[in-house]
Amino acid sequence: MAITIALAVLMPASAGADPLRLRGDAFVQTRSPVGLLVLRGEDRLKPWIDVETVAWVGARHSPDATGDVQTLTVRLRDPAGAGEVRAGRFVFASGAIRPIHLDGVRALGRAPFGTTLELFGGAPVAPRLGSRMFDMAFGGRVGQPIGTVAVLGVSYLMQRKDGRIADQEVGPDLAVSPTKHLDIAGRFAMDLVTRGLSDALLSVGAHKGGIRAEGFLTHRSPARILPSTSIFTVLGDVPSTTMGGSFRYKIAPRLDLLGTGGAINMGNDVGAFATARATLALDDDALGTLGFEVRRQSVAGARWSGARALLGLPLGGSVRVATEVEVVRHDDTRWWPWALLALAYRAPQGWDFVAGVEAVTTRDERRELHALGRVTYAFERSK
Repeated sequence: MAITIALAVLMPASAGADPLRLRGDAFVQTRSPVGLLVLRGEDRLKPWIDVETVAWVGARHSPDATGDVQTLTVRLRDPAGAGEVRAGRFVFASGAIRPIHLDGVRALGRAPFGTTLELFGGAPVAPRLGSRMFDMAFGGRVGQPIGTVAVLGVSYLMQRKDGRIADQEVGPDLAVSPTKHLDIAGRFAMDLVTRGLSDALLSVGAHKGGIRAEGFLTHRSPARILPSTSIFTVLGDVPSTTMGGSFRYKIAPRLDLLGTGGAINMGNDVGAFATARATLALDDDALGTLGFEVRRQSVAGARWSGARALLGLPLGGSVRVATEVEVVRHDDTRWWPWALLALAYRAPQGWDFVAGVEAVTTRDERRELHALGRVTYAFERSK
């Protein structure tokens, strides 16, 4: 059995008009102590500056505690929206290049005529190792609106490892809305080291009233996505191409129907996936929800079918109960059930209490029971 306890506190750091606010969330699991700590600080008297950090903490079987800072940034921004600078550890994601974890600096500028320029540079972060000396990455994106119907951007990324080029990519991204009922988005990244397409996406969506339909096409090349210095690139490349579509229909003010499906081509393996979901709001504010979902996937070794049902009900003005049940059956006749029951209570004077119990059967036939608790206190005071 694993028991997890969470505590969140929101309170001002000083009296008066609450100029400085700090929020913290901490999670602890007793069986194998791990957790996530999230802190954010901002100053109402100085809205151009804020600080944010996300840290992973834990302890191994040895008495030595371990931890890893995922993000820790200080952001300075122009209140008028002309630009901002972020420094520290962060994840940069923009345009056609894939996200990259950095210890460095990111700067964003916006021109009066709509052009945006993003620049970043720093040392890539390796899991459990942090950033390494002599490893670096830099690049950016320039974007330009085209009238009121499109935005075009071009991104560039270079990574160097031990003085050698490990990755170099360039690619455009485009978003177009030619009419109020149609939107088109696309992007692709070219690997300049091996001279080939590493990642691409194209989607076309149309919507009118309560109906939306979308078609999409993606392509990914793992060997080109990994840095050229990675040992996995010598093991071969199996590009995958996915083509499919989704359909959403708001059949009634409170009832939504969603369907998604497509085909995946992975070298010599061709597979398919499909999902159908219905969600019913039990009241106008969607405080009560009833949903059902079925899913099928048949790709390479991942061939399974599953069903999921959920129910959330408000019990009075301050109590809400929710439950989810899921059953997955692998094609080799294995069954993996999962269930969750949660209860939330909002007390006077800013207290919130949430508790949940989860029961699951894992892929290795283990039966586990997990509990989660969270307490939140919001405190504000004025002169």
